[in-house]
Amino acid sequence: MFAPSEVVERNLRVTPVETVTGEFALSFSKLFSGDYVVSHHPIKNGLLQSGKPVEPATALAAVKSVICKNETSHWVLPQIAYESDRLLVWQRAASKVADRLWFRGQGEAVIEVRAKLPSFVFILDKHNRRLAIFSKLAKGLPIAKTALYHAPLCNINSFGGLCVGTATMPEMSDPNDKIISMCEAAITDTLFTHPNHKETFKADESVGLKEHIAIWKEIAMTGKAPNAKHLVPAKVNLGSIIAKLEC
Repeated sequence: MFAPSEVVERNLRVTPVETVTGEFALSFSKLFSGDYVVSHHPIKNGLLQSGKPVEPATALAAVKSVICKNETSHWVLPQIAYESDRLLVWQRAASKVADRLWFRGQGEAVIEVRAKLPSFVFILDKHNRRLAIFSKLAKGLPIAKTALYHAPLCNINSFGGLCVGTATMPEMSDPNDKIISMCEAAITDTLFTHPNHKETFKADESVGLKEHIAIWKEIAMTGKAPNAKHLVPAKVNLGSIIAKLEC
């Protein structure tokens, strides 16, 4: 049961705090009678302001306005393998037609390579806004036991972490379909400038940018995606990565 809105404002006054994001906050104060007072606090310039009592119906309408604004589809996308409050994991199936990859070395012209890509596993840490990308050879959606390979791409470190570069990352509150689309664009719509480690491909020597581009051009000539002959095992499976991130 809620108390009426005539409760005096001085009982609801708060001290502003730093770095608050959002449009408003609601607080619930319990009175000695057992009733609750609902208070609406505006947020200005990152500071939580003093609250004013509001009727429960008004508070409910405010909450609904935010929920409706950020409402997402409840349909389960078929490429999603794992989802929690923190993580979103999905697969990008191997290319059926050639994709475009863009490269540019320091002071050099842009190079375009059209080639089929292998299947990728994307692991998005929504809490830290970090994206990791690996490759896989197993068919179907990845599961905990799925062996992962280093993604044969520039701008990704040996732990799968992506340096976003010129790509634009989505907001973590976006619907899953938009998040997935924008994250995958980090592969096809970005300008790769350098490998972040030396095992993007299997080779007798470490793979720099020139070697990396040359291998992609060779693969493009075959009309097929990279396979076990090209990919370097990451020596981890998907389950172990998820378990570590969820700790």
